[in-house]
Amino acid sequence: ALIFCLALAGCGSKEERAVKDAVRFYNKTLIEAFIKPNPDLMADAATAKQQERVGLYIVDLMQKGRVLKGSLDSISFGKIRFEAADKASVDTKEDWTYEYLGPDRKPMGQPKKAHYEVTYKLLLQQGDWMVDSIDIHKEK
Repeated sequence: ALIFCLALAGCGSKEERAVKDAVRFYNKTLIEAFIKPNPDLMADAATAKQQERVGLYIVDLMQKGRVLKGSLDSISFGKIRFEAADKASVDTKEDWTYEYLGPDRKPMGQPKKAHYEVTYKLLLQQGDWMVDSIDIHKEK
């Protein structure tokens, strides 16, 4: 692991910032993809594997006549790990507010709050960090 950090010119700065930015961009894009609803929007934020997962969930919601409207209220980053020069993971704690909207875009109930503890796994693809998978460890 130390060799990879040295190869990344000191994992502590530029690459760690790039990983955090990629996670922030992923969540911003995820919110937009769910509300539009358009899973193709994820192409610049996630690998094909993760795009497919998001797309399946969006399609499932659409078949149920729902759209998900969410907002990321806060995110804090934990340890960032570089498993290889092109593989990283980061733990986060996140607070979200979300609600389901019907076909008429009217709320289907009250907005809900949720807290998640998440591990993002990212791959470096063509110079950009992309979210490859997400593991939710804790949900409140």
